Amino acid sequence: MKLELLNSEGPILTVENCAYDKFLLIDQYKVKTWISRKDLLSFIDGEIKFTDSKGKVWHYPSESSGMKQSIHKINEFLNKSNMKETKFKVGDKAHKPKGYKFPCTIVSVFETVAENIRVVAEMDDYGLLHIFNEDQLEKIENNESSSDGFVL
Repeated sequence: MKLELLNSEGPILTVENCAYDKFLLIDQYKVKTWISRKDLLSFIDGEIKFTDSKGKVWHYPSESSGMKQSIHKINEFLNKSNMKETKFKVGDKAHKPKGYKFPCTIVSVFETVAENIRVVAEMDDYGLLHIFNEDQLEKIENNESSSDGFVL
């Protein structure tokens, strides 16, 4: 999902939702910068400025009203980008309780086009990445060990 924040005869700054708290801010030269939800809101509120890939500094509230997206559209975009409550967050430790063993760390949580939550888990010690449904994994609390003796 994308939204043009600034446009003057073409997009100047576009924001793309990648996960609940992760967005890509794309400048007019197609250079992408990761930005958190908090920083995106701070940019829109004028608390921080954004410098594009060519060195131009953008201060959202100071830009011409004809270039800016309406607050209604911004709120609609942010509300749609609020993902459902998820079982996991990035950095959580987890394991696969059934079938093959998969002690892991959650490295991404996202919503599919069909609005299903998926998690990307990185297998501890091996770095193997695997996409799971949330219900295929169980969260490991600090200092908890799995039934096979692994400390996760």
